[in-house]
Amino acid sequence: MYVLDNSDFLPAPGWGTADDCWVASKNIGPLGPAANAGQYQMDYDAQLRYFSGIGLNPPAPSQLYQFLKSPQILLCPQDVQDSRVWKRQIYITSYIWNGAIIGYGNNGGPGKTFKMTKLKGSNILQWENVDNNYGAGGNWNDFSSYPLEAQGNGGPGSGIADITFSQRHGKDAQVGRLDGGAARIPYIEMVSMALGNTKNDLWYNPLTANGH
Repeated sequence: MYVLDNSDFLPAPGWGTADDCWVASKNIGPLGPAANAGQYQMDYDAQLRYFSGIGLNPPAPSQLYQFLKSPQILLCPQDVQDSRVWKRQIYITSYIWNGAIIGYGNNGGPGKTFKMTKLKGSNILQWENVDNNYGAGGNWNDFSSYPLEAQGNGGPGSGIADITFSQRHGKDAQVGRLDGGAARIPYIEMVSMALGNTKNDLWYNPLTANGH
């Protein structure tokens, strides 16, 4: 629905927190980690304002707020809000978007997405993120990612430790595709795509030959 209203352009994935994106208006804060449950709740409530725009001056909701009014939609029911979650910087969503839709920051400006006509409906737009810290990528500090976040440049090679999909659903990863469909993909298949060096449904940056 967003794409139909915006000349075929996708919402921004949130490559950093300084720009408006699908789940938040710019400069979301405060970021975690939290020391305890009370601080977590205060930080969660504060971050939620950047989703709805309510309480901000001027009000500035996220790009998808008009379509996703309920903040509960942003959290997987199995993403238990315990001490592992307090270690995050971002609390309001269990899901992360693929930075491929802005060429991993190389598409000519912050948040500048490709038109849907440049991409395929089967391409994976979002997945559930890991539960804790990961490698050189540090804490989960924004709303989008490489399939191999800790690599920095997104290149394959350092192994499963850098994969950013949650295993909270066991052998399957829950993903959303660009055509609006949801799917459960075997975790081993997600790993194979993430470690690949040719274009696939995880690596599909239109600016490069191999999608990275």
